[in-house]
Amino acid sequence: MEGRDPVNLLSLQPGVLYVGNQITDSRQGAVAGGRSDQGNVTLDGLDDNDQIGGAAFTGILRSTLDSTQEFRVTTSNGTAASGRSSGAQVDLVTKSGTNQLHGALYEYYRPTNTVANSFFNKYDELATGEPNIPQKYVMNTFGGSTGGPIKKDKLFYFFNYEGRRQAISDVVGATVPTESFMQGEL
Repeated sequence: MEGRDPVNLLSLQPGVLYVGNQITDSRQGAVAGGRSDQGNVTLDGLDDNDQIGGAAFTGILRSTLDSTQEFRVTTSNGTAASGRSSGAQVDLVTKSGTNQLHGALYEYYRPTNTVANSFFNKYDELATGEPNIPQKYVMNTFGGSTGGPIKKDKLFYFFNYEGRRQAISDVVGATVPTESFMQGEL
């Protein structure tokens, strides 16, 4: 999971169509044929829905994989206890500390040399005699978590941090008028 967002696990469920982040389709996906804004995402029992954007598979409060203890999805026929919408009911539960000290550190680094060149960028480079070099794509996701007891069997703590740094060059194609057209010669 490149984005490390646990709600994206919804795309593994039967009856779920995940389109992705495409400019042409604002829905990003649908569950059991329902509209994307009909999903319901809760985080520790609280409403975590993007009411303005209405996008599928996204919550306002981003939960990380390391802070998620439980992920439950009801794709259809949800009960009155599980949600308020006709689409998917996504319930996330965060971790809490335990009587033992636990922790984790991680880093995911994806450099440019692991990325393939896009078809149109490659075609343009080869047509102009330039070397076949893909666009810049560097993604670095890092973080850590720790949890443990403050008072045995009574009070616990859990802390999680995740950072993301990315440098991505997008290839944009544009059609421009010819020189004669710009001078008024149609």
